Amino acid sequence: DCWPCVSWSILDYNGFAKAGYFYTRRAYAPVLASFKKLDDGAVELWITNETQSAFDDEMTIELGRFAGGALWRENARAKMAANTSGAVWRGDAAKIGAAADRYLHVTSDNAAVFDNRLFFAPIKDLVRPDSARPEVKVVQQGPHELAVTITAPDYLYFTHLIVPHGATRFSDNHFDLVKGQSRTVTVRNPEIVLKPEDVTVRVF
Repeated sequence: DCWPCVSWSILDYNGFAKAGYFYTRRAYAPVLASFKKLDDGAVELWITNETQSAFDDEMTIELGRFAGGALWRENARAKMAANTSGAVWRGDAAKIGAAADRYLHVTSDNAAVFDNRLFFAPIKDLVRPDSARPEVKVVQQGPHELAVTITAPDYLYFTHLIVPHGATRFSDNHFDLVKGQSRTVTVRNPEIVLKPEDVTVRVF
């Protein structure tokens, strides 16, 4: 990145990861779980396996409302040969019931792939309540490291952690959480002593 400027970079002048960095890391992961909308209103779950080994994992698929959580959940066995992509699950239009107040979410039971989600309208047109306040627990792991666990009381969109110092690094950031889901983020900064009160968690 240049400085000062507005740019498409995903790392800033100091090497700090912007939101785009975390989304790019997920999109280019060696194994990707993603949804594909079909013309008849059905949705498929695809696995793209760009590794040299076969992929085999149990996936949990959830249809839910932004306010209220899951309408249903079901499991799907996802098997994909090396360097191959294809559909491993399909939900028909009646089962999905696409609407602006709903989402479709997939997670790997063994954390083998990143979570992913599908919205049924542009973000500006989604019918979402004001974001609930996340439950946050911060544990001091050492003078320069914190473990921050975030739990969602309802759907949390674009959840992100902020520490006002450019040398801070996050193991993950800028993600969604469905109701009841938790994620622990490791926060490190070799230049300053980190304290729990240094961390702010925001959602949109």
